[in-house]
Amino acid sequence: MSIADFTDLMADEITHKALSSRDAYGAPTYGTGTAYTARVVFKPTWIRADDGTQVVARGVVWIAGTPNIDPQDQITLPDGTTPPILAVMRIPDENGMHHIRVAFG
Repeated sequence: MSIADFTDLMADEITHKALSSRDAYGAPTYGTGTAYTARVVFKPTWIRADDGTQVVARGVVWIAGTPNIDPQDQITLPDGTTPPILAVMRIPDENGMHHIRVAFG
């Protein structure tokens, strides 16, 4: 499958904001948002979260490209919600990193 064929499957757009700091009460603050072409799939699935626990993810986001996403960051889905990030998987192909899969709660 070529990159063009792969991105044709991505009809959504998400916004990613990296965690920039936490205030005195532990509340997160985030940097400027960056929009990415993505595919959002809502399907409850058992996953192993980045902290090692097994949890049910509400869905996954496949992101074209390889942005540096951390579970403490924030994603905004096309419907405007900002679900917690449960796990981030970097998917390689024969040429190196290809895309990112983010499981959300």
